[in-house]
Amino acid sequence: MDISISYSRVSTVLKQQLKALVEHQEQWQEIIEREGDVLAECGVFYKKNGEKQYKKGMYVDEGISGKDYIHREAFKQMVKDGLDRKFTKIYVEDTSRFARCTEDGIKIIKDLRMKGVNVYFRKENLNSINPENDLLLTVLFASAERENQMRSERFKWKLGRLHKKGGWSGPAPYGYKFKWDKKDNDKADKSTLIKKEDEDIGMLEINDKEEAILDYIFYLYTEKLLGKEGIAFQLNNQDIKTRKGKKWNSTTVSRILNNPICIGDVVNHKTESIDITRGYVKEIPEEEQIVVHKEELRIISDEVWDKKNKIKNERRKNLLEEKIGYSNKNIFSSLIFCKQCGARFYRKKRKKVKGKNGIKIDRGYEWLCLNYDRHGNKICKGRYSLPEDELLEFIKKELKKKQKQDDSYILNLYIEKKNLEKKKIDIQYLRKRTEDINLQIIEIRQEKNKKLLDEEMYLEQLKLLTSELREIKILENKYNNINTDIERMELKYNEYHEMLDNLDFNNLTNATLKKIFNRINIMAETVDGYKNIYIHFSYNFLDETQNELFREEIEGESSTTEYYHHFKSEKLRFNKT
Repeated sequence: MDISISYSRVSTVLKQQLKALVEHQEQWQEIIEREGDVLAECGVFYKKNGEKQYKKGMYVDEGISGKDYIHREAFKQMVKDGLDRKFTKIYVEDTSRFARCTEDGIKIIKDLRMKGVNVYFRKENLNSINPENDLLLTVLFASAERENQMRSERFKWKLGRLHKKGGWSGPAPYGYKFKWDKKDNDKADKSTLIKKEDEDIGMLEINDKEEAILDYIFYLYTEKLLGKEGIAFQLNNQDIKTRKGKKWNSTTVSRILNNPICIGDVVNHKTESIDITRGYVKEIPEEEQIVVHKEELRIISDEVWDKKNKIKNERRKNLLEEKIGYSNKNIFSSLIFCKQCGARFYRKKRKKVKGKNGIKIDRGYEWLCLNYDRHGNKICKGRYSLPEDELLEFIKKELKKKQKQDDSYILNLYIEKKNLEKKKIDIQYLRKRTEDINLQIIEIRQEKNKKLLDEEMYLEQLKLLTSELREIKILENKYNNINTDIERMELKYNEYHEMLDNLDFNNLTNATLKKIFNRINIMAETVDGYKNIYIHFSYNFLDETQNELFREEIEGESSTTEYYHHFKSEKLRFNKT
C-alpha cells in the first residue's frame, strides 16, 4: 500500500483555478482509493505571487509552465518531500505536466526511484519505479521538449508577423487600447493575441479617455518645464489617477514620456528567447528592433517630441556637470536638488534690507535652483529661495525627530524582501545537484577511458554537464550575494543610527550631512494664492532601488510627495507662478 500525492498545475484566473482544484482533487482521490493507496498528509498550493496554502495530498503550481522547473515552487517542494520519504507515490496526468526538459525529467525520476518513490503517469499508464521504462520516459520527455521548442518557434513566427504589421503584443500602453476589444483593455497578453486570427488582433487605437492626460503630461514637461516627479505631483494634486486607479510616480511618467508610440512609432522585438527550456532571453540592439510607423496612433507632434528630447538631454548634461568638481565648503553644497528640473541648488548672498533706523540689515545666505536663477522660467519654474538659517533649523528638527524614531521596520522590510528572494533558490538542491554532476563527469570520463563512450558523445555530454554547472554557480552566487547584501545593509543601518545618536547640532558640516543624506529634494505647489514649499530627505543608508522597494511594499504605486515635509508657505504677489 502506497502513501500517495498528486501534482497539478492550474490557471491564474480565480474561477478556472477553483474549478480545476476541485476537479483534480476529485479525480485523484477516486484513483488513489481505487488503487488502495492512502492519501499523504503533506501538500501545498503555491501561487505565482509567492503565497502558499496547505492542500492535503496535493502539490499544485499556479500558472507555471512545465518547462520552467526553477520557478515551480510546489514541484520543487514535492521533489524535496519525496526525497525525504514523506510519500511513496506521485500521481500526475502525463509526462508533459511533469517536465518538458529531458535532463530534468530523467534526473528527478532517478533521484526519486533511489528513495523508493514511484511516479505514475496516468495517460501513458507508466510507472517510473521500473528502470525498464527509462528509455520510453526519455523519449516522452524529449518529445515534450521538442514540442515546446516547436511551439516556441511557431509563436515567434506569429509574433514576428504581428510586429511587422505594427501590432502590439503586451499590455496596451497608456493612451491606447486594442481594437478587437472595444473595452479599455490593458490586460491583453501575447498568448491571447496569437491565438486569435482576427485582423484587428494586436492592433492599437487611441484611448479617448487617456489621450488628453497623455498630452497634458507632455505639456507639463515641455511648456511648464516640470520634471518627472513634478508632473506626478501635479497629476496627484489634481486627483488624476493612473489606469489602475492609483497615484502617479516618476517611473510611470517616465515610461510615457519615453515611449515613441506617442508619435506613431510602434517599436517591437526588444528581446528574444534563446533557450525556451531554461527561460533565457537576450536584449536586441536598437538597430535590429522592429519599428513600424502608424500615423493614426500619433498623439504628440514631432515638434513636441523633439523639444522633450532636447530638454531631457540638457537636464542630463546639467546634472553631470553639477556632479563634477562642485565645492563642498558650504553646509548644503551638492545636497539640495530641484525636483522640477533636476538641477542642484547653490548658495547666494541675500540682499540687505533697511531697518526702521535706516541701517541695512545683513540677512545672510539663501539657496536657489541653479537653472531658474540662470535661465529663468525658460528652463525651470522653481521660483523660490531657501534661507540658509531657516533651512538649517528645519533640518535640525528633522534629525532630532529621527533620533527618537524607531525605523527598524525599514531594515526588517529589506531583510524580508531579500529572504523571499533566497527562498526561491533551493540551495540544498543546487549543492546536491553539483555533487551529482561532478560524479557524472567522473563516470563519463571512466566510460571514455574504457572505450565505452566515443569522443564525440563524451564531449557532448561533458558540454551539457558543465553548462548546467555554470547555471548552478550563477544561482549559488546570487544566493550568497543576498546574504552579503543583508549584512551590508545591517552595517549601514547601525552606522547611520550611531552617527545620528552622536550628532553635534551646533557644529553640523557638509561632510556630516552627506553621511546622513543622499540628497535633499525641493518641490513646491501653489494653492489659493500661496506657494507651499516641501522638502524630501533621501537618507544615505538606502539607495534608490531599495527606497522604491519599500514604497511598493507600504503603499503600492506611490505618490512622489508621500515623504515630503512642509517647509514654509509664501503669499504670492501675482496670480501666477
